[in-house]
Amino acid sequence: MEKDNQNNKLENDLDILKEIFIVLKLTNKYYRILCQKFNITEMQFEVLYLLHISGDNGLKMSELGYKLEMARSGVTLLVDKMALAGLVKRRADVEDRRIIKVMITEKGNEIMKEIFPSDEIFKVSSLDFMQQDEKELLCKLIIKTKEKLVSKVSMV
Repeated sequence: MEKDNQNNKLENDLDILKEIFIVLKLTNKYYRILCQKFNITEMQFEVLYLLHISGDNGLKMSELGYKLEMARSGVTLLVDKMALAGLVKRRADVEDRRIIKVMITEKGNEIMKEIFPSDEIFKVSSLDFMQQDEKELLCKLIIKTKEKLVSKVSMV
């Protein structure tokens, strides 16, 4: 009986992980299609999103690297390509000219305005069927799962 309960738990855990994996694959496909529509890479979309939500202040290159979990050299190359495409621009910080901020351009904003018709809602959101409290619970559970996986991975 005890062994059956363990097997059921294992099957349920594996079923949950399988569903998470399927959702991850579908989400990646969704964003790939979205990026293809606007002729940008997924990483460029992430940068545009971060700059879009940062408002007129933009982000320091170091902040962008931290949020993207990228090395400074990678962020520099990414921003260089995006600046050449007219999606972002660099500006020296008003208070400390040694600090470079990345700002979204009008072209980048046009892409974001098409994807986000308002500041809060995706035009086609994969989570628009959920209530806000359900989204918050899902987020908490995902973070909890991520933290557990991070600790397991660091042990390996």
